[in-house]
Amino acid sequence: MSESIPPGTIHFNESYLNYEYKFNGFPTILAIIPWFYMLPTLIIISRIFSIYLKTDWNTLEPGKNQHVFLVISLSLIFSFLFFIFDYIEIRLPATGIFTSFCARIPPNHWLKMIIFISFYTNYSAMAFPFFMPVIRLIILMFPKDFNKLTYYLFYGTDSMLAYSIVLRPFGNELQICMVAWIFYRSHPVFKKALVDTEFSLERRDITN
Repeated sequence: MSESIPPGTIHFNESYLNYEYKFNGFPTILAIIPWFYMLPTLIIISRIFSIYLKTDWNTLEPGKNQHVFLVISLSLIFSFLFFIFDYIEIRLPATGIFTSFCARIPPNHWLKMIIFISFYTNYSAMAFPFFMPVIRLIILMFPKDFNKLTYYLFYGTDSMLAYSIVLRPFGNELQICMVAWIFYRSHPVFKKALVDTEFSLERRDITN
């Protein structure tokens, strides 16, 4: 077993095997903070995607485009998935909660999957905003056939660095929160849904 383990790793190292996790450490506090703003953002993202599924896209209205809405929704979903796997890759290991466990197991490919999915969701979250100007350009250049073209587009085709790793997740989370909340508070389709809900409640009160 020892021959297959690269030198200088934590695997079966006594110092790491005997490591005791402290729940009140500063890294643990940093790992808890994001959930105070990411959980409300998850609710907003769920609300955005729910409105997308419920909206009648056949009814034409100013500023209402199904494909643009879908791109924003998918971008937010993959951004939140990236937050989850980035959290598992960076935040949780930094707390030390898995140090002893990881030291007791040999190197394996399952741990690589966390990094792979983190990169995959990160690149997916960056790819969807790229489609935004592409879709708008297609609408501008091919106003009659943009629905068909858009359909094919989607379905047919050491020290300073260490400190930056600590700050980078907060920047990613800030971007996710800002995009989700600004989109939810500014897009007219959500205001229309709120007005329709209030109107339905008023009618129900009158009939009762």
